[in-house]
Amino acid sequence: EEFHAGGHTITARNWYEVYVYQRWSDTTVPNYRTGDVFVPGDVRLEEGQTQPPAHLSESDLIAMMDNTGIGTDATIASHIKTIQEREYATCSGGVFTPTALGVALVAAYDRIGLS
Repeated sequence: EEFHAGGHTITARNWYEVYVYQRWSDTTVPNYRTGDVFVPGDVRLEEGQTQPPAHLSESDLIAMMDNTGIGTDATIASHIKTIQEREYATCSGGVFTPTALGVALVAAYDRIGLS
């Protein structure tokens, strides 16, 4: 089985010494090379279920559209209106929820390799 690990090691705290509002902690990762054998010191199995991501708020959706280059400042509102008019999603309390049609559309795009 393949495992991955990551971390940061602070070699000089610099501005962290004077700016106490920013917290930072080290996660020390041993130096391993390809082919090295790793013997785990502690193995824990945890039972649980994954949780779906939270539904997007309007501000989250706008930020995501902006970050992925969908629309412009002038067209984002019309794109959001269109997904509601076509019943791909509904908006209640400022949170978007995909409809069955919206979920099916995304599944179909995934199936044909579009993202």
